[in-house]
Amino acid sequence: MKTKRAFLALQLIATSPVVTAQQAGNTRQSPHFEIAEASGYMPTNVERHFDEIYAVVVERLGVSLDETVKVVFSPPDPGPCRQRGAMMLPPPGVETDRPPIVWVFADESTDPRQISAAWAHELGHAVQYFAIDGGQSIASIYVEGFATWAAGPYWLEWQGADSFRSVVASYIAAGTYLPLHENDGFLDTVSEEAAARFGDDCLNQRDIIYTEWAAFIDYLVEEHGRERLYSLFRTPPLVSDDEATPFRRPNFPAVYGSPLERLEAEWLERLASGGP
Repeated sequence: MKTKRAFLALQLIATSPVVTAQQAGNTRQSPHFEIAEASGYMPTNVERHFDEIYAVVVERLGVSLDETVKVVFSPPDPGPCRQRGAMMLPPPGVETDRPPIVWVFADESTDPRQISAAWAHELGHAVQYFAIDGGQSIASIYVEGFATWAAGPYWLEWQGADSFRSVVASYIAAGTYLPLHENDGFLDTVSEEAAARFGDDCLNQRDIIYTEWAAFIDYLVEEHGRERLYSLFRTPPLVSDDEATPFRRPNFPAVYGSPLERLEAEWLERLASGGP
């Protein structure tokens, strides 16, 4: 029996031209997806690769979805930290019959590689939520890094790179590397806070953070395996003591026996030595 769920938008901002799934117009069916147009809007020929993307993402993650995913296309979102995609997720304890919903923001001028990367990223969120952690998601940039890692080859093709390692090496060489342990509580990457923090370079800075976390997760999987990584989602997180700005961090010491700072240092040392 399919579980009933209710959904909340993840990172949908007030300025978004899309508010509800009910605004979606014509739909098209594929083996895994129901593809919808928001108010008659659809970039041309974007749906033809989606089932291929599904196969690649679920193979990377080792799990699949029982649910059909609804994909809604809408024109690009405005703003300096505009989102390229969004996943609508259910809050705990509330039920509905609606399927998982993904928004992809694009138009005819959008690079098709960006559309594929955004869709694969949001599918990574869906698989993580419904098939890996049962809705116990850690509210952290770690979740965005995981979805970026899930998007794997599609994200790298869009970034013009052959591996996560090579992208991070280029950041280090250019002096643009952003330490993970200084960004592990940063979540709302489409907020006014993010725009204030990164200014006109907000999108580029966000892509750097997402890619670095994906590369770090790639390293953790290579070193310790996929199941150990997944247990990080299910382990009670570390919670900040600051009541004014509380946030949760993945509990790396409980799962990996070391704090994030040490794991990051070991990873960077491996990169510097030419390792994967």
